[in-house]
This record gives sequence, C-alpha cells and structure tokens, in this order.
Amino acid sequence: MPDRCHLQIVLGSTRQGRFSPTVGAWVARRAAERSDATVEILDLRDFPLPHYDEPGLPAMGHTAREASGWVNTLDRGDGFVFVTPEYNHGIPGVLKNAFDHAYTQWRRKPAAYVGFGSVGAARAVEQLRLVNTTVGMAALGTAVHITNSRQSFDADGNQTDAANDAACDRMLGDLVWWARALRTARAAG
Repeated sequence: MPDRCHLQIVLGSTRQGRFSPTVGAWVARRAAERSDATVEILDLRDFPLPHYDEPGLPAMGHTAREASGWVNTLDRGDGFVFVTPEYNHGIPGVLKNAFDHAYTQWRRKPAAYVGFGSVGAARAVEQLRLVNTTVGMAALGTAVHITNSRQSFDADGNQTDAANDAACDRMLGDLVWWARALRTARAAG
C-alpha cells in the first residue's frame, strides 16, 4: 500500500533491567498488523547522545556531530509512539535529551504515548505532551497507560489484558490518521 505511514516507536529508557523493550515490541507487533503503516523501533541505547550542551540550537539548524545518526533516523518518521516509564513523576532524562538534540525532525508530526509502571506513567506522558507541543508536534490525547506492566505481559512478551490491546489499537488508528493528514499538509507546504 503506497499510502502507508512510517511509525517510529521510541524506547524512552536506557537503564539496566528496563522493561521498555518488551512494551515497545508489543506496540510494534500491534502496528505491524496494520495495512496502513510500517514500523521501526528506535532504541535510545543505539543512539548514544551526549548531554546536550551545544552552542547552537537545533531549531536554528545546528546538529551536534554525535546526534547526526539520530536526527537522520527521525527524518524517516511520519509519526511517533513514545514508550516511557516514569522516573520521579517525570520522563527519563535520556528521553528529554533525545528531544533536545533535534527540532525540525519533530515538527508537524504526531506523537502518541504508551506509559508503563506506577500510575501508567501518566505524569511522564503529560510532560511529554508539553515537550512535544513545544517542538511543534501534534500531541495526541489517546494513550495507553499500563499500571502493572510486568504482570500485564506473559513470558513471551504478549499482552495479557485485552483492554490494553484495544487501547493500543485505538491509539495507533488515531496516530496513522494524523500521520497521513500531517504528511499531506507538510507536502503541500
């Protein structure tokens, strides 16, 4: 299908023992079942970014040398799913740093969310919406919040709660709709 949107699933944690690869793989499997999307997982471990301290701003076209691979990868995305835990009522620092290293690559693209852990990472998702709006993304209201994350997946990484599967499918449907609409609008100028 030529009208397929390319969705990028960003794993928002790099710590040892993290659960985000399990959650991200589940989202990727749900997205791969769709005929209107392609999917790619972006693991921040694969993009080691230094703490952002550049003299120039990405909003003004400056890209840190160490961030070029990250930035070039983001260019391919039509829409993003941010998979995040919640650290101290907020988003992991590594995820915020990844936002700070890019700018135009986020603009006029939709963002959706899967939060897991305490309160389904609801506070982290709300912070992400603020950051996403600031960089010019369309922050979607639909999200998946998984509270008992390790109990919500079986040993093979399959979701054991049908309500989470349904929420993920609704979120992906909204994301694809917005990704298509915004891709068309970006192409029109």
